[in-house]
Amino acid sequence: MNGSNSNKKLLIFMSIFLLIVSSFVFADLLSNPASFSFKGEPTETITEQSFILTNDNVSYNITGLIFDFDILSGLPNNNVGVNSFTIMDLPSDLGNGSVPSKEATVNFDFTMPSGLDAIDKNFNEVVWEIGQMKISGLEINASKQADTHPIEIFMDVEVKIENNLEFFNNQVEFEISGEDPRNTSSGKTRTVTDGDAVILRIFYENTFAEEDIRFYKKDIEFILYVDGEELDRQGGRDNVNSDEVGEAEVEFDVEDLDTGESYYVEIEMIGFTDYGNGDGGRHGEVFKFEIEVEEAVEESTFVGDSDGDGVNDDLDLCPNTSILCISDEAGCEMDPDNDGICNGADRTPNGEVVEEQTSQNTISKQQETVDEPEEVEEKVVEKNNESSGTGSFFFGLIVGFIGAALFFTLTKV
Repeated sequence: MNGSNSNKKLLIFMSIFLLIVSSFVFADLLSNPASFSFKGEPTETITEQSFILTNDNVSYNITGLIFDFDILSGLPNNNVGVNSFTIMDLPSDLGNGSVPSKEATVNFDFTMPSGLDAIDKNFNEVVWEIGQMKISGLEINASKQADTHPIEIFMDVEVKIENNLEFFNNQVEFEISGEDPRNTSSGKTRTVTDGDAVILRIFYENTFAEEDIRFYKKDIEFILYVDGEELDRQGGRDNVNSDEVGEAEVEFDVEDLDTGESYYVEIEMIGFTDYGNGDGGRHGEVFKFEIEVEEAVEESTFVGDSDGDGVNDDLDLCPNTSILCISDEAGCEMDPDNDGICNGADRTPNGEVVEEQTSQNTISKQQETVDEPEEVEEKVVEKNNESSGTGSFFFGLIVGFIGAALFFTLTKV
């Protein structure tokens, strides 16, 4: 008897459990989208957004809908209040969707909260969960009014602040000593030479749409890292209003790096703005590229030796020395015997007399004779006259000796 009563109680309990489960399984309240996700600028008011509620069960009507917004705690500079999320055009019920499922649109106004950072410490854009919207109601069986059950769904409310401090055109101006600047896009590789000084000229832009939102130069900072080591840190040079572009510079010396190696370069840009109401947020980006360091090639110091005398042109005092001549340290021809013939071409550099030189002089004399015939003839006549007078003298002298000898002999006899 007790066993029979226990079985009856168990059956009744299981029936009630299945009824409850079936009620929640078949009575389904859906929302599209399943969560609210906003992306916009701080202080921006988002209006006329909508989501769709659907009763996906043909056996139940949903009535007495209530919408509640619950704020999450722990937001930085939290100024989100119950009035920040305003729902309009509230539907009170949803039909059973028999022909077809009925849908309801809910419009709302939402003011983006200020004071939220657009980026985290790793320069990733962030999404903030600011609360939940709970939708609750009562489901009623269309054929059995007594068959009613409470129902509710939760929808997350998220906001993503737009990052409005950007590298202009996603590039920086790369300049090394002795070369014109070149635009370098993020991800590029540049070649530098040991000993170069590198200047990175950065252009940054305020992309806020609101004219009164400004980035002050004192609130902008640029940090240069090479392979993770900080090499320079500079502030902005310009305040930038909406849609304006500012400029800054960071730099490093390649001589501090090893030749033949590659290095990763990062420029972190961090900026804070007050949105015009004192509740600032963090914005910024990271710019990355790579450099390869080459060894410097020494420039040639050879100036040139136009006349080939072994003295460079910049030191040569006699730049047109003959190739036959020997030159001194100043590049001038050497002629110690001052005969007009330079050492190297002079066969007698110390003034010696040799037959060849005499012959050469004779040839020169004959050449002079050819060059001046009239003068040569006069000299020949003079030579002949001189020769004739000398012969007569010797002939008379001989005759006198013979006569004296004959005279001495005859007188002896």
